[in-house]
Amino acid sequence: MDYLHKQLRHYATLEDLRDVKKRLRQLEKKQQSTSSQSPKIQVGELQVDQDVVRNAVSKSCTLFGAVKSALMAIFSIDYILSHSVSGKKANIQQQNIKSPYDPVAFQQLTNILQEKYPEASKADITRKCHSVQKALKRSQCSAGHHEDK
Repeated sequence: MDYLHKQLRHYATLEDLRDVKKRLRQLEKKQQSTSSQSPKIQVGELQVDQDVVRNAVSKSCTLFGAVKSALMAIFSIDYILSHSVSGKKANIQQQNIKSPYDPVAFQQLTNILQEKYPEASKADITRKCHSVQKALKRSQCSAGHHEDK
């Protein structure tokens, strides 16, 4: 019987030790995650954590939704509407040429999107950016139209 009690006590101390080690690993991971900041996406004076963008993208189930979420996480609606991916003149007759998106920020955005959608090319992402811009422009136009009534 004494042998059994010793074995049970030994087992209990091993379980306690495992619990303490597990808790220690959890605390170390938490400390590492808070001490090592995620890389930032810099747009002018604004800095956005890449993890914030990744989180926004992860909640989307389509490339369009992911592009929209990523753009909205990094840029303001006014910035999205007043800039273009390339900065080139559009095919339609337009008086003003839009400034290009910040190239470094757009490359980081593309990289994050391609992590989730590896089959998406840069051209696919660019087309979705144009679609997001059109959708935002339409929603602003319809919102302005409702305000006039």
